Amino acid sequence: MQKVFNNSIVKGREMKKKCMCRMVMLLFAACLMAVANIPADAVDTTVDTLDQIEPYYVGATDASCGLNIASGAATCEGRVVLRSGYTASLTLNLQKSQDGKSWSNLKSWNGSGSSIKKTYYISKGYRYRVTFTAKVYNSSGTRVDYITITSGTKSY
Repeated sequence: MQKVFNNSIVKGREMKKKCMCRMVMLLFAACLMAVANIPADAVDTTVDTLDQIEPYYVGATDASCGLNIASGAATCEGRVVLRSGYTASLTLNLQKSQDGKSWSNLKSWNGSGSSIKKTYYISKGYRYRVTFTAKVYNSSGTRVDYITITSGTKSY
């Protein structure tokens, strides 16, 4: 009698295992079907233009540079708008190119403050541009920004 009773207990445990295994499989299958039926929409995260990206500066709020050419005189200008308590060392480079791909420095000026404007007489037959660099420092002398920008290209 004891043997029959033990046998039925073992069979009952096996039945429970099989039943539990089937329930887990059904639950897994139901989850898969639920996930498979959810539509996925892709979102375009590309940036259309570089104008939408704005740099974050610590000691400056804006920077710009420009080049004007009139009668062989290239007027080069760079400026940085500094927050209160910050200083800057400035570098302005006039560059030239024959093909518009390879650029060489023609003239370079250094200064401090928030702007620099210089004039240099140039030759015909080249493309010209200006690069402007502002190294911005806090009141303890630690550099907090390194800003480099390039003007548009002008032919003369």
